[in-house]
Amino acid sequence: MLDKQFTSISKLEGDKIEPFSTDLFLLRKGNYCGLMDKKGILLLPVIYDEILSFSPQILRYKQNNKWGIINYQENKIYNLLFDYIAPLQQQVSIIKERE
Repeated sequence: MLDKQFTSISKLEGDKIEPFSTDLFLLRKGNYCGLMDKKGILLLPVIYDEILSFSPQILRYKQNNKWGIINYQENKIYNLLFDYIAPLQQQVSIIKERE
């Protein structure tokens, strides 16, 4: 990864890097993804099936067909318990759990 002056700031192990937000990037390796900041610091390891935004500081993550909620510091708020978590809208989200 290079900064604005094309100076190497980190070596990345992955197949693809995609913009995720203003300061974050999604790192993909095979079928898995992780999250890194603009300095190239890995915030979430490349072990998740999917990472999606939930709110400005919180993410929805999928692993082994279950969803959880996590913040950027990898503090799991809700571990992998749910079949689906909808995006947060007006402070409300739909969470589906199998009976």
